[in-house]
Amino acid sequence: MSFTITITQLGRLGRQKPTLADLRKKFGTAFMIGGVGPYFIFQPEAAAPPPGGDAHYMIFRQGGMLGRGFYLMVSADYSTFQLASPLPTTIHDLEDMVAFAGSLAGLLGVDRLVCGELGDMRVAGLSTAFPEIRLNNCTLLQRRAIEAPGFMVSGVRFPLAIPASVCTRLAGLPPEKGELFFSDYLADKQRRPYEYLAPQLVRAGKDAPVVAHYSLLEDFATVIPKTPFVPLSASPFGDAPVAEWQVNLVSAKGRVLGTLPWAAFRQRLQEREVADFDAQHYDLLRALSQQRMLELLQPVGS
Repeated sequence: MSFTITITQLGRLGRQKPTLADLRKKFGTAFMIGGVGPYFIFQPEAAAPPPGGDAHYMIFRQGGMLGRGFYLMVSADYSTFQLASPLPTTIHDLEDMVAFAGSLAGLLGVDRLVCGELGDMRVAGLSTAFPEIRLNNCTLLQRRAIEAPGFMVSGVRFPLAIPASVCTRLAGLPPEKGELFFSDYLADKQRRPYEYLAPQLVRAGKDAPVVAHYSLLEDFATVIPKTPFVPLSASPFGDAPVAEWQVNLVSAKGRVLGTLPWAAFRQRLQEREVADFDAQHYDLLRALSQQRMLELLQPVGS
């Protein structure tokens, strides 16, 4: 579910055609504008759209509290600019998206837009509409916490699975206070200097099994899954199950020291090396040195 704001340039003559460079020049002091990476993680560089295709960007405020960010789709003919915020989201992301929409409309010389279910309105009406926009988000967040404890959300830096204890707190707070608590939780988790251990899915052929590879880097504090999974169901192979989960242990120079099945890797990690990060992830309390990686690769009992 998403909250969207759509800005349309009517007619073809005089249509503004801002490129990524133009958007960064206009908004770069306030916002980071980049690409949408695997598992909806922000990437500093945006992939060029295919010939005749739409452009897709991910945006969040520079120096702000990290949350989920928001997205911008620019149609190939520059007629449509659609902003989208995945829900539930943080108060900061909502405020930032509405502010960005108003500025973007000004850049395009457009004075009307379509604001989600609220429909067509003048750009100046966004500030008046914001309390209702926020209330809808607060209500959805509380409902999600009650109905689906452990639910997963995308984030600017990595996906997060909201623990049942946090969901219990969200369910018991007044909706607007719950939204602020949720915003603080996402910001706190994402301000930590961790890498995210995301799986790379590969398949040798159409009917071949899907294999997932994790690449764990030497000397990097990392968030790792408790049990292997594909975050946010974002598999390039649809519903095809993953047949094997492998962990590549990689040196600081990029050399693969060796590969372990996930089960063996997790079994060989000591409990004092990991701690709960969220409902579906651990964090490695200490980054793995090359010596520790080589120890993990040794056969059991050797």
